[in-house]
Amino acid sequence: MRSIYRGRNILGTRLKLELDDEALLGLRQNALRVKATAAGTEQQDLMTGMSTRKRLQAATPLSTAETPTAF
Repeated sequence: MRSIYRGRNILGTRLKLELDDEALLGLRQNALRVKATAAGTEQQDLMTGMSTRKRLQAATPLSTAETPTAF
């Protein structure tokens, strides 16, 4: 069986997706996996006391403008 979804993406571009049952199942499984990963990260942040902002800042490398230079 084929499912057809119509809508717009975040930029407003029209979309038309034609998915068979196997592809649709794969998308649903992936969405559940992403949701579970996000929940796990949130739980880990609560346990360590680290806010999402601090975690993202720690994971973001410094740009060359912020890199200290030795004289």
